Amino acid sequence: MADKVGGAMDGQKKKKRCLYCGKKIGSRMKFCSAACMEKYEEAEKKDQPKIKYFVAGILFGFLITLKNQNSREGYYG
Repeated sequence: MADKVGGAMDGQKKKKRCLYCGKKIGSRMKFCSAACMEKYEEAEKKDQPKIKYFVAGILFGFLITLKNQNSREGYYG
């Protein structure tokens, strides 16, 4: 019978997969090879500045929304 959460069969463990390429790997490993680990770390370093700008954009949009709500309070009072 399949688990509702994981979809694995009862008594069977799900096989882990490489975080970069998706190949099946041993239970204690995160990557199938050193090359995949290096590529993953390189991609992570490259994406780090993008994440900062994304979060800053969300915060900026939230602040604009709050400012607009405060300026409308007089209209409905």
